[in-house]
Amino acid sequence: MKRILITGAHSFIGTNLETYLGRFPDRYETETLSMHGHTPDEYDFHGADAVVHVAAIVHQKNTKKLQPLYDSVNRELTLALAEKAKREGVKQFVFFSSIGVYGKVEGVIDGETPLDPKTRYDRSKTEAEQGIIPLADETFCVTILRSPAVYGPGAKGNPAKLDRLARRLPVCPTFENRRCMISIDTLCELVGTLLDAPRSGIFFPQDRTPVSRSGRCVF
Repeated sequence: MKRILITGAHSFIGTNLETYLGRFPDRYETETLSMHGHTPDEYDFHGADAVVHVAAIVHQKNTKKLQPLYDSVNRELTLALAEKAKREGVKQFVFFSSIGVYGKVEGVIDGETPLDPKTRYDRSKTEAEQGIIPLADETFCVTILRSPAVYGPGAKGNPAKLDRLARRLPVCPTFENRRCMISIDTLCELVGTLLDAPRSGIFFPQDRTPVSRSGRCVF
């Protein structure tokens, strides 16, 4: 059995991931850690097999005054958690980054897509990646997930906003705006796979076919 620590108590991804892993009590023992008002030093990572770092500052305005907050939570906290995990014998650190590190790219992301973060949030995620990648070695896996928008029951953010808007509109816009997305179920299954077979690297989880936002109207 593997002991998995998940940061981001009450977050959409963290909550769903804990529920998914809880379906396999013979394989995983999970614990969710709150980072709101807490520091990494308040928790003991000894004996854990993996830390899955979901906690982040998201859905905030892209203003200059928020840059210190993005840097503190999304970059510095990530590095502190990864360093602590490695120091205390954890074998794997799974970091939820963002597809935003590529900027506004349409279609499918692959290993050849260049980095081009546009917002302060996306830059903080990019810098966090750059900080933790060098920690990887033969005893410590650094697994980075550049996740696109995640949809599913209870999801927040742009997919939920678009669906709420579509329910109010009598017609659908006809413009094409294809973007990668991923269902929460698929994302949780992928994390489970990576926990079962830990390896360092950058992964691009996404549904097989990009979604046209003009086609997500619901009547």
